[in-house]
Amino acid sequence: HITHRATGKQIGSMQGGGAAGGCAAFLHAYLDAQIVDGATFLLDKMKFDKKLDGCNILITAEGRIDEQTRHGKGPYAVAQKAKGQGLFVVALAGQIAADFDVSEYPAFDAVFAIGAGPSSLDEAIEKTAINLQRTATQIGNLLAAQVC
Repeated sequence: HITHRATGKQIGSMQGGGAAGGCAAFLHAYLDAQIVDGATFLLDKMKFDKKLDGCNILITAEGRIDEQTRHGKGPYAVAQKAKGQGLFVVALAGQIAADFDVSEYPAFDAVFAIGAGPSSLDEAIEKTAINLQRTATQIGNLLAAQVC
């Protein structure tokens, strides 16, 4: 409310101004900074599309795949770039939302939860490396068998 009174700009509902965009919204309101999608901006700056040349598959990961995934999270931006180049895209996650529907995530071809079973957050974090290794090995086994 203070920002709106001071600048006339409503940042509370500004596109790209929520969650990680809080600083960006402030900079836009007071310094007229342009708000852009951070993941796409960074991928373009690092010429990510070029790094995909010669690849057939991309594996990306995040802590939790949920509704926010396809709205600006880096792993989904990576997946979209790869899918745009015709790559097969696999997503790994520490947790997948109960209402997850892969049809709503067209940049993902396959999605795997890495957890070995129910666990506390602390335990899941502690076992991330071993869980990722186990899941990646199984994906490698599938690829080696040429079933996908």
